[in-house]
Amino acid sequence: TVEAVNNHDPSVPFFLYLPWQATHSPYDLPPSCQNASCPKPIQAMLADTDRWTGELVAALKSKGMYDNTLIVYAADNGGVGKGNNYPLRGEKHTNWQGGMRVNTIVSGGLVPEKLRGTTNSRYFHVADWYPTFCRLAGVDGSDDPPVPPLDPAEAQGGDIYQGDLSYPPVDGKDIWPQITEESDEMPHPMLWLSAEVLIKDEQYKLMVANPSPETMSAAGEN
Repeated sequence: TVEAVNNHDPSVPFFLYLPWQATHSPYDLPPSCQNASCPKPIQAMLADTDRWTGELVAALKSKGMYDNTLIVYAADNGGVGKGNNYPLRGEKHTNWQGGMRVNTIVSGGLVPEKLRGTTNSRYFHVADWYPTFCRLAGVDGSDDPPVPPLDPAEAQGGDIYQGDLSYPPVDGKDIWPQITEESDEMPHPMLWLSAEVLIKDEQYKLMVANPSPETMSAAGEN
């Protein structure tokens, strides 16, 4: 990743997706820490991730790209097993907040200076990043289908999308106005998290079922 940044032409837009395996099971010591003095695997993995995040930021700055860069560091779910989701209830594979609500760090030179070091407590969805990135890149992120959906009364088998050129539009919303505090508008008055969970008005949660974490974990492994 650092090499990709070092080899990049700063005059050309740059998008990078980096899924850190280093903070996910199996909890193995990273290559940089293979001796008896190393800390526990999860601690060593977090330290290694922190080190390479720093290397990446340093590379962006050395290329003169940092001031025009937005960095989003996000988790996709809460911790599992020995993970600590306190004070939230539950863990990964559950519908409780400990399984679904996570922190996200937004950084980089593109973040307005007045907002650096502050906290934004709004409710967003991971799907919101796609249209947000598109907006910042100056492209259309709506991705609406070229063939409009049918009226529900005409749908066959409940499917309102017909043909190879018809598909659902993007669910995500451009949340840059909310991140920069330029707008108080609620991006998701109704936020559907799963078949069993709905968030209303960023404060009320409707949960109609909670699957067994053991069953969900086994299903995911299979």
